[in-house]
Amino acid sequence: MFIKAQVQHPLTSFSLSKATPPVTYSLSNGDNNITLVSNNNTGVVLSTAGLRFEAPSGDNFYVNYRGRSGSQAASITTKGRAALGQKFKWGGAPIEANHNTMSATLGIMASEDDTNITISGYNPNCEFRLQNDLDGLTANTINITLQKGQSYVLEAAKDAASANVDGWIALQ
Repeated sequence: MFIKAQVQHPLTSFSLSKATPPVTYSLSNGDNNITLVSNNNTGVVLSTAGLRFEAPSGDNFYVNYRGRSGSQAASITTKGRAALGQKFKWGGAPIEANHNTMSATLGIMASEDDTNITISGYNPNCEFRLQNDLDGLTANTINITLQKGQSYVLEAAKDAASANVDGWIALQ
């Protein structure tokens, strides 16, 4: 899998420094459509999902996001400015458990307008969710254009196609 390459209005702001304790901010649980999106918000361009962390001063800081909802979990990984315009691989473990709601997801957010994203290199038999349709996206290449702050979530549900067990993992 190769990928080329916020919520639009601030949720909150706070001050950090080396002298202050770490800051904890809690989002609502479950499919809050910010960090964990509902099925209807999967496979489509979103303008109100995702998180963007920035320091107005440009100072460096560390963020660790952890999310959970019932039997799901999330962890945000970001490469920051160093990775702009680069290729990425979608990685993870194969979906081998025997539960009918198992899936692998990928979230992408644009850091500038007119960001053209090409998702390719996955097993051509993979089928991805398009809103409430488990196998609504079947193209061998997915092309999306995002504006700054927009997000896109791609989901490979295990039960949509046998290739979804591990076909979304870049093997090249």
